[in-house]
Amino acid sequence: MGTVEQHSVDEWSLSNRLERQQEFVWLLNKVLREKVKDDLSFDQKKRCYYFKPTNDLSARRYYYRSLSKKTHRDVFQPYLKKNSTEVAYYRHSAFEGQFIRVDSDWFLEITPTYFFTRDGYTREKFEKEHLSGIKRLEKNPAVFGQLIMWAEYLITPAQGDLFIQNYPFLHFFEPLEEFEIEVGIDDDIWLSNEDDETSALLEESLNDLPLFQMNNED
Repeated sequence: MGTVEQHSVDEWSLSNRLERQQEFVWLLNKVLREKVKDDLSFDQKKRCYYFKPTNDLSARRYYYRSLSKKTHRDVFQPYLKKNSTEVAYYRHSAFEGQFIRVDSDWFLEITPTYFFTRDGYTREKFEKEHLSGIKRLEKNPAVFGQLIMWAEYLITPAQGDLFIQNYPFLHFFEPLEEFEIEVGIDDDIWLSNEDDETSALLEESLNDLPLFQMNNED
């Protein structure tokens, strides 16, 4: 029987060898799934994390703090068939997460999305139609609001329960990482096409991008 050896995380996280970096990303994905397993499921085909159904398939509401106030979002909810009390499908708040390295730091790129099931567990066959429909309706602030929700969830998944210890092997820093890029659009022209509420929120968040710096423990 071999002996157990202890290695520093830096051997993988700071390595310039592609193979080592790929191994580290594999490990990060494994610990992320372990970190969120009480609340979220992971779909292998769509490669996304999504809120699990409630035991009785009733709607679940998640409370979090937005840019300026405490708010909430229904992260799991049923949708009824037209003119019927029968459930057509369930919608789960979800995100696609990709770990990327910038210089010597690692980040989690968060892309908010939705996951659809017919019974809370089985993938809904018309998920593409549901997803394209909701994306046509949602504006930038709605997507940004989801991003803020996921960022807070990844920092404090226990929702303030002092008796639940956060997962010790993967931590995320707040706030969301900001940086400048050399290309852009004319904000005045863009914002003039939005309503007042949308423009106000966008002006607050134009420099925010869905990159979340993490801290991995040895």
